[in-house]
Amino acid sequence: MMLKEIQEIAKFRALITTFAIIDLKIRYRNSILGIAWSFLEPLSILTILNLVFSTILVNSIEYFPIYLILSLTMYNMFVRSTSMSMESMLSKAEIIKSVYVKREVFAISSNLTAILMMLIEFSIVIVFVIIFQFTPTITSLMLPIFFILLACFCLGISMPLSALNVRFRDMRVIWTIITQALFFLTPIFYKIDFLPEPVASIVRLNPLALLIEMAHDSLLYDTLPSLQDMTYVTVSSLVMLFLGWIIFRKLNNRVDELI
Repeated sequence: MMLKEIQEIAKFRALITTFAIIDLKIRYRNSILGIAWSFLEPLSILTILNLVFSTILVNSIEYFPIYLILSLTMYNMFVRSTSMSMESMLSKAEIIKSVYVKREVFAISSNLTAILMMLIEFSIVIVFVIIFQFTPTITSLMLPIFFILLACFCLGISMPLSALNVRFRDMRVIWTIITQALFFLTPIFYKIDFLPEPVASIVRLNPLALLIEMAHDSLLYDTLPSLQDMTYVTVSSLVMLFLGWIIFRKLNNRVDELI
């Protein structure tokens, strides 16, 4: 049954790609600098955080600017994919009312848009690697695996959020508050090891935090994730994807009536 559902969703792959590209164009359509904002937004945040945590607090993290921009790239992927997916069905209400489209298509296309934006931002990481004359080690080849797991984790959260936002329009406000709090509970400008052990243990339960920490270690410190951590983030991401899909299907029953 599940395989049949996946095959049916796969039939809409051309539509998913089209929606993703359209959403990417719409995002920058009326802005003066266009897609350049994909570079300027993380760079502006990087400048502020680097000033605060590298100069004022004398941050002790090696290769801190690269560490920080990689953190922001992955965290922005999470925020964008979930936030855009949340609005995906409401923004395409006319399409939903007019033609038959598998409802999962809208969240998947929004996640694809976020992935494209992440890849654009990742070019800044590459630029910083060149500027600081840093030579990535063989362990940096793990990064694509972390990005794939991140995409699975994001999609697992995005699907139920897209259905919940149709039922409860204040979900966008609630989710904004959650993501703002999560920013400080994720190792973006600090290492998990810097935290007191009881707090660090709680933070490590967050797959997003662990994925970002593992990406840091692989790119910058020639360190592979432990088998335990790798197993945890893999299982967590795939379970979140499965559960998110199941929850979405349960919540999706009355979407047409509520849009």
